[in-house]
This record gives sequence, structure tokens and C-alpha cells, in this order.
Amino acid sequence: MVEFDELMKKAGERMNEARDAVMDLADKAGKKATELYDDAKTRLKIADIQKDINKLYREVGKSAYTANRSGEDVSAVINEKCDEIQRLYGEMEELSKSVAKAKEEAVEEPADGPVETEAVESDEPAEPAEPVADEAPEEE
Repeated sequence: MVEFDELMKKAGERMNEARDAVMDLADKAGKKATELYDDAKTRLKIADIQKDINKLYREVGKSAYTANRSGEDVSAVINEKCDEIQRLYGEMEELSKSVAKAKEEAVEEPADGPVETEAVESDEPAEPAEPVADEAPEEE
């Protein structure tokens, strides 16, 4: 009866260790999913800024043309839009830096972390290893 109790206790301990490993893996997967979501969200924001910049370029051209045709000073008309373009480029650069930094941090931290192994105790003798396929059987 004592052996059965010990066996059940060891099985319970192994189940707890397995549960802890699964919980740790799920936590790491959740963190990675959050990182990927944040990265994608930042990349979409960069794409939106680029779209805004392209729109401003078109507006600069249109304003310059209109000002030129009406005899106004072209540079005065487009300076405001050029300043806005510069501001958007700065914002886009900051976002790109944050994406690059996140990638560097992801490379520095291994996703799975160190793998720990534990020897399994058993009362049964170990099974003999199977011969490797490359080895030729010895002839007698």
C-alpha cells in the first residue's frame, strides 16, 4: 500500500510539473502574440503616415501650380505643407526606430528560454540502444 501511495504522490508531482510547463508556454505565447500585434499596429501607422505624406505632395504640386497661374509667390503657398511633410517624416522615423528596437530586443531574448531537463528515476533497467543504421553488423 505504501508503494502505491508513493507512486500516486510521484504521479501528482509530475502532473504539477507538466501543468507548470504548459502554463509557462501559454504565457510566453501570449507575450509573443502581443509583440507581433504591437509591431503590426506600428507598421500600419507608418503606412498611414506615408499615405498622408503622398497626399501632401499632391497638394503641394496643386498649390504651386495654382499660385503660379495666379501670379502669387509659390514658396509662400507651399511652405506650410512642406513643414507638415517634415513633421510627418520625423514621426515616421521615430516609429521605424521603435520597430527596429523591438526586433533587436526580440533577437536578444530567446523566445523559449533555456530548456531544463530532469532525469527520470525508474526501477526498471534501461532498454539497450538500437544500432545506428550506418554501422554494419559485425561478421563472425
